[in-house]
Amino acid sequence: MRGEDDSMPFVVTMGETMVALVAEEPGPLRYASRFQRRAAGAESNVAIGLAHLGVEAGWISRVGDDEFGRYVCATVRGEGVDVSRVELDPDRPTGIMIKELRPVGKSRVLYYRSGSAASALSPQTLPTAYLRSARHLHLTGITPALSPSCADAALTAARTVVEAGGTVSFDVNLRSQLVVNDPLVTFGPFIELARFLFLGADEAEQLFQTRGTQDIERELASLGVPTVILKLGANGARAYTSTEGRWIAAAGYKVPVVDEVGAGDAFAAAYLAATFRGLPVDDALRIANAAGALATTVPGDVEGLTGWDELEQFALRPEGVVQR
Repeated sequence: MRGEDDSMPFVVTMGETMVALVAEEPGPLRYASRFQRRAAGAESNVAIGLAHLGVEAGWISRVGDDEFGRYVCATVRGEGVDVSRVELDPDRPTGIMIKELRPVGKSRVLYYRSGSAASALSPQTLPTAYLRSARHLHLTGITPALSPSCADAALTAARTVVEAGGTVSFDVNLRSQLVVNDPLVTFGPFIELARFLFLGADEAEQLFQTRGTQDIERELASLGVPTVILKLGANGARAYTSTEGRWIAAAGYKVPVVDEVGAGDAFAAAYLAATFRGLPVDDALRIANAAGALATTVPGDVEGLTGWDELEQFALRPEGVVQR
């Protein structure tokens, strides 16, 4: 699948990707001596997932004109994503993420991204023609939370794509270390432009200040977004479509969990890829649940999605089958 111009991607994503240093052994970071280096960013994860699933994808961002920035670009490019619109900033560094593995409970993530190259994204840095050629733009709530100029850039990008006849998806993706005082107000302009809205149950609770399932579903249905996808983790997902006026549910998949980071990005990539293939909502949810589950079975963010055929096979037969 390609964009309006056959030389351009079908889907474009935009946001910060950092170099991630992941401790190899569990315990406090002060005792960690060995780390694995990875690239980490929600938007580039989605672009990579889409590329793995047969959708031409591009990623817009800024990284430092440094070795970490070059590593990030090479890594994302190596996964089949167009990085030709990623700028190298000579004055600002590439952001850094450090992951601490805990013996019990979830991993802890530390960010060193203040003043990063990506935080200087602005409407003036946007590749307008590139955006106008895309059929779809995927954004997350991380980008508007990075800085005022990032928020302006993300909103300008969304408006540019919609005005050119494309569509937008928005994943709320609230981060506790990125303060958003009033998420519903901050993200309101993006939600209004979105064709697809992704969010988790915990994020919905923060948006609407309620824990009641019926209240949350009522609030989400009233937003006016054509398709709202509510992620429920291991319990699957639910989607509300304005055309049908009802919620559609799909069960989750039970898998051995290695690392939950990246599951939401894999879910979004698979849902979008399934939708672009013309699958109905219930099948797209099933495929997305399978992708999210597979993402948790590996330590990295993107290794769980290897291709459409493999994903579809797992979705149909999660117990697996011997390849002969």
